[in-house]
Amino acid sequence: MGGPRGILAVLILTSAYQSLDGKLSGRQSDSTSGLTWDSYYRSSEIEAFTRDLAKNNDQVKLLSLGYTYERRPLLALKFSSKNKSKRSSKNPMNEKFLDSLKKIFKSGGQMNNIKSDSLNERILQTKLISTSKQITKTKLEMEKKKKKKPVIMIEAGAHAREWISPAVGTYIAQQLADPANSDLLKYATWVVVPLLNPDGYEYSHTDDRLWRKNRRINKDSTGCPGVDLNRNFNIKWATTGSSSYHCSEIYHGTKAFSEKETKAIKKLFKKIKNTKLYLSLHSYGQIILHPWGYTSDEPAGVGKLRKMGDAFANHISNNGGRNYAVEQAGVSYQSGGGADDYAFSRGVPYSYTVELPDQGSDGFETPPEKILGISQEIWTGLKCLLGDLVPDAKYLCH
Repeated sequence: MGGPRGILAVLILTSAYQSLDGKLSGRQSDSTSGLTWDSYYRSSEIEAFTRDLAKNNDQVKLLSLGYTYERRPLLALKFSSKNKSKRSSKNPMNEKFLDSLKKIFKSGGQMNNIKSDSLNERILQTKLISTSKQITKTKLEMEKKKKKKPVIMIEAGAHAREWISPAVGTYIAQQLADPANSDLLKYATWVVVPLLNPDGYEYSHTDDRLWRKNRRINKDSTGCPGVDLNRNFNIKWATTGSSSYHCSEIYHGTKAFSEKETKAIKKLFKKIKNTKLYLSLHSYGQIILHPWGYTSDEPAGVGKLRKMGDAFANHISNNGGRNYAVEQAGVSYQSGGGADDYAFSRGVPYSYTVELPDQGSDGFETPPEKILGISQEIWTGLKCLLGDLVPDAKYLCH
């Protein structure tokens, strides 16, 4: 969570939240046959799901971003209509070229006479040059069009105890891999990080349900491991809303990008260009927060940020979902080093932290029976939001 609500909530949660029995996951078995979004799954199961999704779908590519302190893989999924596409035996460019040659031969005589006829040679040369230029022009136009395709990047599970976040992230990934939703890939490339903090997430299942940070061992403080990943990005790092104390839940680390998990996001931005929308999924509060988070001063382009944030909230509520508030993160509580601010500072025009439901009654322990409903409303909102980002995709909002 980006603001004080999550920290304050720890003080009012009872010891019952420390219970780590089967009721927390809502599951009666450890089946790894697939995710059903009526239960919470362990980090190994989410990893298996992520790998299987890429393995079994031509439009999904697995991106390896490194390893955590405890050697768990950091993975992302890239969804694109161009992923893993096999080259056709009939290249359309080659076919066009051959068709042009056929026309040339018809107008200039038989093939075996071309070399002996200087006029035919000149005709052939002229037409070949013209055809070559047209092919080059077409290829450049295709590349230009490809580069314009926006990227939507979604990151989940930065804070260990916010189990609903990777649950929604995996649901979005599953929907993007569904052939029934393939039209969404025509208008945007989607990148999903299903679980950014697998070490902390696993620890919240086995030892401490309310663990927030990752699990790195801090020097001179073996009893207080971990760094708050959402205070470790290189944007106003260690300036406000974080701590230099190892045992603090909002410990910002020794330097910006000191953590393997935040480095993974940095690596992702270097690898993936043209990101237009960035969503950092957290809980709780039912709020869509936009930059800046480190100050109450409004950023340049705040009008567009608010408009898109309002559109997202309206798409959710207008399609039977919950009501989400929309506000600048730094107005209520200021913190530096956040993922959404980092994305915005890198030129992503629409960057948000989405604080998933609810507004306080469940705290971080969203009941398993609510997972599917929350996931579906975020997914519906995203489909409609794509139409605001790419007008030609508005028909997908249903």
